[in-house]
Amino acid sequence: MNITLLDLAARTDSDPVVGLIEQVLTSAPEMQTLPIRTITGTSYKATLRTALPGSGIGVFRDVNEGVETGSSTYTQKTIETYFMDKQLEVDEAIVKGQPYNIGDILMDELEGALRDCFIQLSNQFYRGTDVSSKGFSGLPTFLNTDLEVDAAGTGAETYSVWGVVEGIQNLHMIAGNQGTFGSRAWTQETVKDDDGNPFRAYTNNISSWLGLNVGSVYSVGRIKNLTSGKPLTDKLVSEMISKFPVGMRPTRLFVNRATSYQLQASRSATVVYNGSKSGDGSEVWAPMPIESNGIPITVTDGITAEAAS
Repeated sequence: MNITLLDLAARTDSDPVVGLIEQVLTSAPEMQTLPIRTITGTSYKATLRTALPGSGIGVFRDVNEGVETGSSTYTQKTIETYFMDKQLEVDEAIVKGQPYNIGDILMDELEGALRDCFIQLSNQFYRGTDVSSKGFSGLPTFLNTDLEVDAAGTGAETYSVWGVVEGIQNLHMIAGNQGTFGSRAWTQETVKDDDGNPFRAYTNNISSWLGLNVGSVYSVGRIKNLTSGKPLTDKLVSEMISKFPVGMRPTRLFVNRATSYQLQASRSATVVYNGSKSGDGSEVWAPMPIESNGIPITVTDGITAEAAS
């Protein structure tokens, strides 16, 4: 069974963090579904097969006749993880000003920091090094354009829907340094303000080594250039699915609120109640989409507007 970032935090004895993660993962729902794999160091070498043995060579022969031999072809790549570090600092004066709420103050600060971490991880997932050159590559790097559908919308603000095959053999997160994730105990130390003047503060940090890996060229597809005039439909999702090889059907669709609404609206004109419209003759509105063509949908704010391509 695949583990997620929440499971990872639980395994590293970060009990307070586990409870907070459950609260803030709504900010980055990708981290609730993406499997994560732990490694001992901060990188590893992966061997990927790019062609089957004797691809294109026949397998049948006549009696007393030989057949050509063949072998797989491989490529090797280094998979890196990147250090995520969120530093926290709470002025001692704030804590001492509310001595009976110390725990709540520090926990609120930790909750906010976790929420920001997950939002940034979500942004990195969809846009990669365009968000931070010091982080991991995102979905555009791994996109196989053979698995891409163009909705043909135009303009400065279009949206994409991503279809991914999740799993350790396919798309998954990597956690380096044996998968440690979380925070430590709050400590008091002397820090400095912007002018270099010292003061006492409570400090902490949230850290982990994280990366993203895709084990197959058939793990990531996309529907691009979606607009209100060229909206997301079940037909477009079906078209994207048709581009995946048999056995590599997407396991999840990532959409934003705009494209989720588009899909809901596209279904509403054809949804009927007991074989007809509602009693007053108005159209019946479809429920919020949770799947398309049998594939679960996750709605996220991590997918933002982009220019048509």
